[in-house]
Formats: sequence, structure tokens, C-alpha cells
Amino acid sequence: MDFHYMGSGRIITNVKHGTERGSALDDFFIIRVNHWEAAQFLGRVYVDEDSMMRLLEWAKDYTGDYALLISIDGRFGAVVPGNELAKPNTGSKTIELYDDFDAPISRIKTEFRKYIQNNPKLAEQLNLRGFQQAVPARIKFLPGGPLRPGWISGEVHEAIRNIEGATDDALVWILMLGVTENLGLSEEVLERATREVKMRIDKGSEFRSTFFPLNVVTMKEINARARRAKRDLESFLTKFPSERDLNLDESQLNERLRRVEQYAARLSDDRLVELTVFLYNKEDWLGGTFKHFLGEFDKRVARAGD
Repeated sequence: MDFHYMGSGRIITNVKHGTERGSALDDFFIIRVNHWEAAQFLGRVYVDEDSMMRLLEWAKDYTGDYALLISIDGRFGAVVPGNELAKPNTGSKTIELYDDFDAPISRIKTEFRKYIQNNPKLAEQLNLRGFQQAVPARIKFLPGGPLRPGWISGEVHEAIRNIEGATDDALVWILMLGVTENLGLSEEVLERATREVKMRIDKGSEFRSTFFPLNVVTMKEINARARRAKRDLESFLTKFPSERDLNLDESQLNERLRRVEQYAARLSDDRLVELTVFLYNKEDWLGGTFKHFLGEFDKRVARAGD
């Protein structure tokens, strides 16, 4: 047997795991092997300390119920108890593959890219980067443009009171945010906004849009944007929990602010704005760190005016 050649029929999404820089959320292939085979795989990827301890426990107890996980980009590995697969954490789900995926572990990313070309539904379920790239870049920073989370939130509030008279952008933001209690976005509001959006798309009409004209934007794109933003939010909050929940000294806070600024600077315009709007509507995250995150807006507006 080639221990570096893997096969899998299932994927588990949004698994929190250790990385060289902390932690992350990724999707993983579920691989049923014995502890010796698992050790061979893990020698080819990054694996955190917790998983290495589980591997040792697995080796000591041959009857233990464990599974090997390998990330879909082939970079990370993990060992998890079988009961965690049976009852995934909130935000995780198990996806059965239509056809088993087989590939050398050194070529997982390349081979899986080919695999999903014939499985577009799977690409959507996983919200892969290849699928995200199909979402057009629509948001642009302009000097004095209507691009602050407070302005967007205000536009959403106006739209809630008058769905039929709402701008295209406000309706798209409502669909992306979904039910949000502190914004007053109820199931009823969401249903009405969805009907209005679908009607405008069907008619090919556009109404006072800035970035999301509904004679161009599709429901598929809106859904993709929403999935991407929610996943970005979950990943971000894993890296940077609310500072109210932390007891940081001045040097630790400064280091946190530096890392937040670096994170924001790496995002595209679309993803920066989407993530910031979602953060703006999380009351427990607003504070000094958010102001530094928002500072990236000011930098991009300034660059647009140069």
C-alpha cells in the first residue's frame, strides 16, 4: 500500500485546528485508516499538538475510535475522536461525496480542483476559493463615497420600513445579513426582501444601486457573497475574539491591533466591506479594535483620492 495515497468519501466543514500562527477553520477529508497509516499521512502535513497526543492515545489503544482528517488543500492534518464526527460542532457539517476522491497526498489540492470542476454543487457547499472567484468584484472605494458601515446600516434600517422603495444595495445587504435581531431583521422582513429582490432580478430592473444593480446581480451571487462573508466572520472571530472577553495588558493589546490591521490590509475591497458590515452589527465586538479595523477604510478612500 502507498501510505501517501489517500481516498475519502466524506468531507467535514469548518473544523477548528491549530496552525503555525494560531488556529484556523478549514474543511477536511475524513479518512478511515489505522493509527500506523494515519502516522504516515501526518508526516506529510502540519499537525497540531492536540492531534499528536490523540495519535499517541490511538497507538496505545488499538480499539480506540478515531479518524484521520486531511485538509482539502493538503496542508493540515488532524486526529479526532469518532464521536466528534457523529455530532459535529455548531457551524460544521458532514458532506457525502458523490464519487470517492482519491489522490496522492502531495497532489490533493491540484486533483481536488479537477474533481470539483465536475461537481459545482460541492464547490458551492464548501464555498471554495475557486467558487469565490466567480463572485465579481463590485465594491470600490471612492472619495466621499457611501461606504461606511454606519451608512450601510442606516440604509438597511430605511429599507426595513419600506421594502418596495428600498435601493438595490440595501436589499442585497438584507439578504446577506439574514435574520439579525439587533438590526430588526426578522424572518418576515427577510422573506419580503427576498421576494422583492427576485422580482427585480426577473424584471431586469435597477433602482438607485451603487454596487449591486439587480439587473446584473443574481441570486446565486448574493447567496455566494453571504456564505463567504459568514465564513470570513467566523474565521475572523476565531482569530480575534471580542476584546471584552480578554484581559490584555498594553503590549498585548498593541500586538492585537497590529495583527488586526495586517489582517484587514490583506482583504479585497469586497471582502473588507462585507466583513466590516457583519462586525458592525455584532455589538460585543465594537470597541477600540474595531476602530483600528475600520481604519483600513480610511486608507483605501485616501488612496482612491490620490
